[in-house]
Amino acid sequence: MSFLHGIIDWRRAGALAGIFFAPKSGKELRSDIKEKGSEVLKDAKGIYADTSTKAKEIIEEAKHQRRN
Repeated sequence: MSFLHGIIDWRRAGALAGIFFAPKSGKELRSDIKEKGSEVLKDAKGIYADTSTKAKEIIEEAKHQRRN
């Protein structure tokens, strides 16, 4: 999972750099921060869901192997 976390971290860093170095008004900057924050949250939720599903599959497989 560290690979996926790395992708999110680099994406977040790139988004923040782009936001803070672009010449924009305060209102536009706040809007961009809100939008990028929403994107990062959506990505994190997707990774959490995928990881949760995979963990449940592994647990079920381990239970099945233990019974046999």
